[in-house]
Amino acid sequence: MPDVLEDLGSVNLSGIINIPNAGTPVAGPDVHNNNGFIIKAHPSNGTSMVWVFSTGQTKASGFPLAVGDQVILAAYGLDLVSFDADANNCKICWLRW
Repeated sequence: MPDVLEDLGSVNLSGIINIPNAGTPVAGPDVHNNNGFIIKAHPSNGTSMVWVFSTGQTKASGFPLAVGDQVILAAYGLDLVSFDADANNCKICWLRW
């Protein structure tokens, strides 16, 4: 149970992270949630893999996601993780869990 009830009209329940340049990690946004997040590879990524990893690391130590794959990220903030892709202009979707 959350400690604070929020007005859902003022909270982003979901979003999209754009990865414009493959090989250049993108920091997660400054979005927090006590229960973590669902992270999913966007359907427009085609056959390209996207990667989720701790900030300061690289995709070599990351968790791969193919189109449609998802993972529950048990982290308080998306700003604690970074994202990369195998091709330019890939996207990762997030949803507060």
